[in-house]
Order: sequence, then C-alpha cells, then structure tokens
Amino acid sequence: MPLSLFDDLKRSGFHSSILTTFSVDAAFYDANIQNRLRSFACRNNLLMADSSMLEQALEQMPEAFVQAGRKYLIVPISGKGCFHPKIILRYGKSKARLLLGSANATSAGWGSNREVLSALDWSPDQNADSAVHLGLIAKAHDWLMSRLPALRDPDLDYKLDLLETLSPWLADMPRMRGAQRLEDDSLVDLLFSDPDAPIGLGDALIGEVEGDVERLVIVSPYWDEGLGPCAGCTPRSAARRHMSSCP
Repeated sequence: MPLSLFDDLKRSGFHSSILTTFSVDAAFYDANIQNRLRSFACRNNLLMADSSMLEQALEQMPEAFVQAGRKYLIVPISGKGCFHPKIILRYGKSKARLLLGSANATSAGWGSNREVLSALDWSPDQNADSAVHLGLIAKAHDWLMSRLPALRDPDLDYKLDLLETLSPWLADMPRMRGAQRLEDDSLVDLLFSDPDAPIGLGDALIGEVEGDVERLVIVSPYWDEGLGPCAGCTPRSAARRHMSSCP
C-alpha cells in the first residue's frame, strides 16, 4: 500500500530517531526531515551518512546542515565499501517504529522517486507477534550501534545516553538468531550485509528458507551482468526458471 514518509513523520509518541542514508541532501534533511520530527516532539535526532557522499555534499554546499550540532547530529560512516542502508528507526518511551527500504534521505528519495518501504511497529501490548517485532527492532538497533565510530565524541555520547534513558526497554530487548515464526506461520528475519562475512546476503537468505523455493522476486535498480549474485539463490528447487526481476 502507498506510504508517504512525510505523513509517517506525523506519528506522535517518539522522542528520538536514527536515519541512515547513502546520498546526502543537506538542505532537505535540515529544512524538511528534522523540522518535521521536531514539530512532533521527536527532538533527539541522529543522521548516519556515508562518509564519502557526506564529504562531497559539504564541498558542494559548505553552508549546508546549518542546524547540525544544535538541533541534530550527523555522523559520517566509513569502512569497507560504501554505507548504503536506508533505515528510519524511531524510539518512544514504550514503543518503536522501524522503516526499511530504498529511499535515501533526499528530496528525490522522499518525493519524486518510486521507492520500496517496509514498516514494523512495536509496543508491549501490540499483538501475538510483539516479541518477534521487538527482536527485529533490536537487531536493527544493534547493527546501527555497531556502525558508529569506536571513538565517540561527547555530543554523540550525549545523544545515545539520552536515547537509552528515555527508552528503558532497550536494555531488555530480546536478541534473536535466525528467522522467527509469526502468528500466521510465516517466517521473518532482518539481514544485514557485511564485507567481512563468509557468505553473502543471498546465501544467508537461502539458509533460512524452509523447503523448496517456488518463486523468487527481486527488485533492484542495478544489476551485475548475468545476475551473478542471484545465481545461487535457488539451489534447492527448480525455481531458477521462475525467477522474476523487477527493474
């Protein structure tokens, strides 16, 4: 179903947010995203951006991020490869909302582009799947924390300490391994890539599938020649001839 990210930010009850982006649109985050978050009482906000793209954005527009350091914090993320996830994780006193998808924190990503998003909510009295939802949010939170620089500056420490103080449930989140079964008997998991991991995302996904794969649908704007990364994604069935691509 259609989802407006602008409308989603109108949801109340969140005090903190962490957004990640590859492409950097300084003016857009400053004037639009963080302003909307703050207008709905979400005032402890952190933007994690690919370090190379952030550097380019600042070279092109040095006056950008005029509110950074006062109303929000930007953290450049570096390492092997690029920092490419698009995550919006908002924290409340006893709730959380996780958005995962393809949208960068840019005017194009939030406006003119066609993007794909998944939304996941958690609250203690939500439903029978509450524990699974919290486990997935814990996985996202832990992964984000692991990407932050080992040497923290005082401003970042303050932001994270405030987040943990205002969301005491973070200390008791369950840590789950592997796919989890939902009430409707489907399996769900959250997979993150790691350049140092012994296997890629495709192999990790296949390792969690029960039974034969009948159909695999992959949505991506870019493809390697010959669909190399997808070649091993259907090893346990004849599903290779039923692979669907959505460019």
